[in-house]
Amino acid sequence: MTRKRVFIAFAAAVMILVLTAALLVACGDETKTYTVTFKDGETVVKTVSVQDGATIADADLPADLADTADAAFEGWFNGDVAFDKTAAITSNVTYTAKWASIFTVTFKNGDDVIATAKVKSGEKIAAADIPSDLADKADVAFDGWFNGDAAFDRDAVISANVTYTAKWTSIFTVTFKNGDEAVATAKVKSGAVIAAEDVPGALADTDYAFLGWFVGDFA
Repeated sequence: MTRKRVFIAFAAAVMILVLTAALLVACGDETKTYTVTFKDGETVVKTVSVQDGATIADADLPADLADTADAAFEGWFNGDVAFDKTAAITSNVTYTAKWASIFTVTFKNGDDVIATAKVKSGEKIAAADIPSDLADKADVAFDGWFNGDAAFDRDAVISANVTYTAKWTSIFTVTFKNGDEAVATAKVKSGAVIAAEDVPGALADTDYAFLGWFVGDFA
């Protein structure tokens, strides 16, 4: 009877050891799981559970956020580090939506808006969004787009909302006359010099010698 009890006790101890070992093995085989969180500001967009060393499945990735009127979605970032869907996850991590400001570039002629363009902060305006030069008129010439005294520079990056206004320069008519007869006329922009080809040649001498072209007593 004593031997039987000893055997039962021994068998029970062995079973307990076996079960304990199996439990330890099972616990040792359990893979850690981490949480990847995607946020927009304080709003949680999505959370994903990922096993240690694995990557996030494409199906679990959040969609890119839609641009707004004044900001463009740049991607998901942890500090300065952009989210890399091929990177293995080895800890809990949070990625936050990064936004770039969108500015408006406006081109005006007087009070009339000729064109507007949306440009991301730090980028140049697209060539297709730059309006064509305005046509000269009978008495004014288009001199370009200006913001105050600063001329529009298509290679400059945009860092704020800005308005460029058409600048016009007066066009004057220079008339060359012989008595009451107009010999030639030329259009000249204010502050410019008349082009050499627009100056008529000397008139042939008659009873008088041609001395040149004068305004009053000034040649």
